[in-house]
Amino acid sequence: MHRVPTRKPMRLHLLALLPAVLAAAVPAQQKQSQEELVRLRDEKLKKPVFHRVAWLFDYDEARQQAQKQGKPIFAYFTRSFRYCEPCEKIEAGALADVAFGDFAKKIVLFVHNTSKCDGDKYPSLLTDKGLSGFPSVCFLDAQGEVIVQGNSSSIAGFDSTVAGFESTLAKVGNYLQLKAKAASDPALQKQLLFAELDLERLDAAALRQRAAELKNLTAAEQLRIDQRLTDTDVRNLTARTRELGQEEIGKQIAALAKAGHRPSEASAATFWGFVLQHASRSKDGELADQAFAELDHRYGSDPKFARAVANWQQLLAQAKAR
Repeated sequence: MHRVPTRKPMRLHLLALLPAVLAAAVPAQQKQSQEELVRLRDEKLKKPVFHRVAWLFDYDEARQQAQKQGKPIFAYFTRSFRYCEPCEKIEAGALADVAFGDFAKKIVLFVHNTSKCDGDKYPSLLTDKGLSGFPSVCFLDAQGEVIVQGNSSSIAGFDSTVAGFESTLAKVGNYLQLKAKAASDPALQKQLLFAELDLERLDAAALRQRAAELKNLTAAEQLRIDQRLTDTDVRNLTARTRELGQEEIGKQIAALAKAGHRPSEASAATFWGFVLQHASRSKDGELADQAFAELDHRYGSDPKFARAVANWQQLLAQAKAR
């Protein structure tokens, strides 16, 4: 087939000129960008939502007020250097809710805006606190240490609504009280552990170590710990999907199930879904029955899961096919 060669040389010619064009534009763009960034920052911080209640814009002042008032800090992280649709939604939603005013009286409000303006204080505070993405929210103690963190969709497992913030604040208050008392009362260490568990503060290693130090854990308490550890294992495995592949992840999660480990309700669909897929591939009818029963019990009567249930039934049949 005959090829028309005219477009390719033109494209190469334009690409060859591009570095020179960009180089010529950089100085003007940088100067204009700072002016624009300052304008965007100022507009952001003047929004009515940040003046209906007593938001603070200075991190040092927020910590001082928290220490003075004996309250935790509720920190909201947003940006002004680029439009942020999720930020707009939470600012027009939960943060503008009339009920947020009552919540605001119980904490110190601090908003951190990433502006990319020269001279801004604590420009990397978002990442310094282990957060990523906009918007993010977290509760800090009076010294600025993170107690619990979240994003636009959830914080400590709760929706980012005023009711969710209130629920999390109650857990934060319980944790802070137990932390203060447990230092002089070892009998409170178990309560403190589960308060931290509720706030998802402990990684797997810390949870195992703390649990091993406790005596007389009830069966229900041991189950809660095992569920959290299982959830962590599942989350760590699924985060390695590209590296391990679906089949290997299913194999390892199935091994957890066979060893008697169980997930929390929040991870049940992922956990048993992987187990059922592995059982289908390995023709393990008994394991498939168990996985399907767990899934069907939770989701079988929910119309939203109709398609998923049909898929699970197919996997079950494949596991039992000879």
